[in-house]
Amino acid sequence: MSAEMPSVAMRGIRKRFGPTVALDGVDFRAWPGRISAVIGENGAGKTTLMRILFGLARPDAGVVELYGATLPPGHSPRRAIELGIGMLQQHFSLVPAFSALENIVLGCEPRAGRRLDMAGAQRRVEAILDELGGTVDLSTPISALSVSGRQLVEIARMLFTGAGVLIFDEPTATLAPQEAARLYRLLERLAAEGRTIILITHRLAEVLAYADRVTVLRRGLVTACFEKGEMDEERLIGAIVPEAPIEAAELPQPEAAGRPAVELRGITCAGSGGREALGGVELRVREGEVLGIAGVTGSGQLELAETIAGLRPPLAGTITLGGRDVSALGTAARRRLGLVYIPEDRLADGIIAPFSLCLNRLLGDHRRRRFRSTGGYLMSAVREDVGDKIRRYFIDAEGPDAPLASLSGGNQQKLMLARELDREPRLIVAHGPTRGLDIVANRRCYARLLELAAAGAAVVLFSTEIGDLLRYSHRIAVLYGGRLLDAGSSGELSVREVGLLMTRGGSEGGIGGAAA
Repeated sequence: MSAEMPSVAMRGIRKRFGPTVALDGVDFRAWPGRISAVIGENGAGKTTLMRILFGLARPDAGVVELYGATLPPGHSPRRAIELGIGMLQQHFSLVPAFSALENIVLGCEPRAGRRLDMAGAQRRVEAILDELGGTVDLSTPISALSVSGRQLVEIARMLFTGAGVLIFDEPTATLAPQEAARLYRLLERLAAEGRTIILITHRLAEVLAYADRVTVLRRGLVTACFEKGEMDEERLIGAIVPEAPIEAAELPQPEAAGRPAVELRGITCAGSGGREALGGVELRVREGEVLGIAGVTGSGQLELAETIAGLRPPLAGTITLGGRDVSALGTAARRRLGLVYIPEDRLADGIIAPFSLCLNRLLGDHRRRRFRSTGGYLMSAVREDVGDKIRRYFIDAEGPDAPLASLSGGNQQKLMLARELDREPRLIVAHGPTRGLDIVANRRCYARLLELAAAGAAVVLFSTEIGDLLRYSHRIAVLYGGRLLDAGSSGELSVREVGLLMTRGGSEGGIGGAAA
């Protein structure tokens, strides 16, 4: 095989979903020993193209070649795995009731004679996780893991197969910077060993740092291809979004005497397996203030977000919203007091993919008078509202009655954001609100959050993107081992300083006092 021959060659790939053209004659190539990135706006066709390569979707036209051999149309994922193709999907494909270890070895169980060699498998998996720098209890059921924990399991599962062509769809979306850096060091090593790495990401800094070649998609068409030395952020953004992208929003200053919107005192709660996940957390956020919370996988972000939202009852301590003790109240009661929650995992906790956009819009608002009539729901009012959200949040959808599953992950995220952020909130608990969003949608999301903060809403922002936390938060706190550490004013911190707190901890203290 010539050194110039691509390991993957896709030519003239076309795919429609009803009236929507997802791919319109796309050509794509990737080579052994290289990291090939695919980038583009939400709904550009990136994931659909890779799902066709992995056998999860069948093209309407076009040819797929692997090491020069044409694959039969409609090959299955099982056949793709047999041929040495692995794919980390944006939406997890794990068995919730199985343990992390069982999910990783599922389909390629190692044997010692006629028996399963789970002890040997665990040693191999532990070595992979050690390379990734991850801390996942392999005996824990997937249902009890955070999104970032499940992400590490998915990555470990693909690496466990030993595939030669590795497709990563948003692999660092839920990983902290240190975890992402470890993953990319591993990908560079795998590429150096001759494997083909294909990467889908919205993080342009990662593309510029690690990709050898970039293919840009826009509305199902290839708009540009760049080699390593040809790339810079301005050229990439110009190929993704020909019109000028919006600028990052300015952080409004809250009122110094703003009233506390939410207070946590001595909050302790359990995580998976009954172990303590949060220990004695103290927190106070004032009206109009944005508190950014950083932390590595397993430090307690999920537990803290769910505790504030009312999804996870604390073992000890009190929670007040607007001065009212809500420690014993559930999510519905807290929502009536003005709390909105953007969950880390939209498919598990925020939307129902088979439902239409209209039905997803009604979730949590099904009792509101504006959508009710004597005989049921005023669907005309719901459709009008969804149509308005499609326009204002730039959601790429056929219409209000389209199934949410027909939208890309980023556009599904936009609908969830539109539903939650248009509720005139007093407190916003946002856990990774920009997951899956392209650079323009990312900035629009933060602009909306800051607009609501300027109107008096308090925001508790959880993110693995330290740069975004520093840019869009007034103060920063770091979760480390279930304890909340006061990092200080965002304007006085660097990415490195926050990263060190995330990995090494620091002096413990409550997060409160006057707004910074």
